[in-house]
Amino acid sequence: MPWFFSPVTMGSPLSTSSSDGALGCDEVLTVVAGQKNRCASRLAGWAKVWSKRPRGLLWAIGIGVAVHLFAVHWRDTGPIVADELALRIERLTSEKRPAVIVAGDSRAAMGIHPIELARGLGIEEEDVISIATLSCDSTRTLSMFQRYRSRFAPEPVMVLSVSLFSVNDASVLLSLEQLYSIPFWDRLGLNATKSKQLRCLVLPELDTLARLGLRDWVIHGEEPSFSERGFRSSVTRWRPSPETLPQQRQEQAFYWCPSLALHEQRWVCLVRDLSSLKEMGVQVVVVDMPIHPVFMKEMLGTLYEMGLEQFRSDLAHLCGTLDIPYLRYDATCLGADLSQLWRDAAHLNRYGAVPLTTTLAGDVRALIKQGRIALQSTAEGGGRGDGRQSLVLARE
Repeated sequence: MPWFFSPVTMGSPLSTSSSDGALGCDEVLTVVAGQKNRCASRLAGWAKVWSKRPRGLLWAIGIGVAVHLFAVHWRDTGPIVADELALRIERLTSEKRPAVIVAGDSRAAMGIHPIELARGLGIEEEDVISIATLSCDSTRTLSMFQRYRSRFAPEPVMVLSVSLFSVNDASVLLSLEQLYSIPFWDRLGLNATKSKQLRCLVLPELDTLARLGLRDWVIHGEEPSFSERGFRSSVTRWRPSPETLPQQRQEQAFYWCPSLALHEQRWVCLVRDLSSLKEMGVQVVVVDMPIHPVFMKEMLGTLYEMGLEQFRSDLAHLCGTLDIPYLRYDATCLGADLSQLWRDAAHLNRYGAVPLTTTLAGDVRALIKQGRIALQSTAEGGGRGDGRQSLVLARE
């Protein structure tokens, strides 16, 4: 303990007692001087170390900024999350370039069956792929298509599911790609978790690591969906009841619409993304997936119901402005018996995906017949890399 914290007690070196064993005045002064010298040398050593730390901190900051700038600019497209979706695209496009893409959020991933869609359009199964995934918005879809554009047929048809949460700034469901595409200060106004905000800052670094072959270091989450052309199958059967409806109401209100903030940052992203897809030759067909009618009755008069109606009206107007086909579905396209077709209030299971996909295929054929879109496929036997294409029109 330093000398200036040492208590003065009987029998201590500072005691002036003349009893046996006590130190005299000279000895006391010597001890005190030695303690002062040791304390001063320790303080000088610490001061020397701390004087070097700001220099090292500045070096660390400089190196970090340099690495970040390298990660940002070392790419021809924006950064993406290196997860199961990237692996799925690489695996399912390794032999043939799909001409039809099912994209968007989990409602499309579970509700549109790629193989049934191929059958309904009269094309091969390999011509259709689902890149829809959980909580996917338009920016994530655009980022993935930009990165893997060469793996798809020229001017593919993209069936894109767009939901209320993806344009509501108050929703907690948003992708890192979309968060990264928004200016830094505007991100702070979104309802993103702190961990997602922090991960967004290092998204270019994570993407660079994945592109350098270190994908296992940065991939986390579910296993890739390789079966059934990327279809996310669910056999769960949900039935509305006094026990299940309140839970669904609470979940939908929390994730989709805790409050309404439409026509702000995320709506701007949707307009930008749809325009960019069209400029790249993608034939976009926007789809609004059905919601269980009993659940919709439960939500009448709520903020969710009002937001959903405003969203659908605005989306229809936007698609009309951009000359993009807009297909809105409700439960009537599924048949009379709805008891076996739903995973929850907003998602179909695989039994509900079949009638919905059959209806969708008929509508896509009608769009082709009207001349609004044209379907093409990789030539028979032509691999992804040989570039040979042939036009295959879907006919009634």
